[in-house]
Amino acid sequence: AETSLPTLPTVERLVILDYIIRNTDRGNDNWLVQYEPAEVAPSTNGQAAGDETDFAVVKHGCIKIAAIDNGLAFPYKHPDSWRTYPYYWAWLPLAKQPFSQATIDFIQPKLTNDRLVDELVDELGTLFQEDPSFSTNIFGQQMAVMRGQMHNLEKAFRDKLSPWQLVHLSCCSLARHGSMSEGSQYNILRRRPFFSCC
Repeated sequence: AETSLPTLPTVERLVILDYIIRNTDRGNDNWLVQYEPAEVAPSTNGQAAGDETDFAVVKHGCIKIAAIDNGLAFPYKHPDSWRTYPYYWAWLPLAKQPFSQATIDFIQPKLTNDRLVDELVDELGTLFQEDPSFSTNIFGQQMAVMRGQMHNLEKAFRDKLSPWQLVHLSCCSLARHGSMSEGSQYNILRRRPFFSCC
């Protein structure tokens, strides 16, 4: 029986999640791989006694992946010293291919929807406030990094870049000033990434 592998859009969405939350610890040991074997049952094709039993596939097997151990996600700044590259998926062959159109069509409308992004930031703020050491100032810096990552992802989609090219874009932080009703303004801070080459 066949086993289906994770689809390209599934892998790309995990890449995008990692990039947006700026997870600096996505090693090869931080992927949860779940294998669900195929289910088979004896075929009931009216075989005579003693005939070799045929088996029918009830359900194909599949392999699912999930990103685990996100403890270093949502940093309040980009790394400011040379370090080993954190995105180990950048070595995968698919990282050299531009993002698929299916992924762009699914993600891009969400990135360009300011109201949706603001709702995400509000929900993250509510969640992060559960931490007794929550700081409004630090949270603002974390969201500036996240918005910068989203800004770069929009550029990658627009310019048909690959994940490999995406991670080589200049680091960007978008600090928001003003409310949506007042017309938000952003300060953009850019610099080259401090990473060893993949």
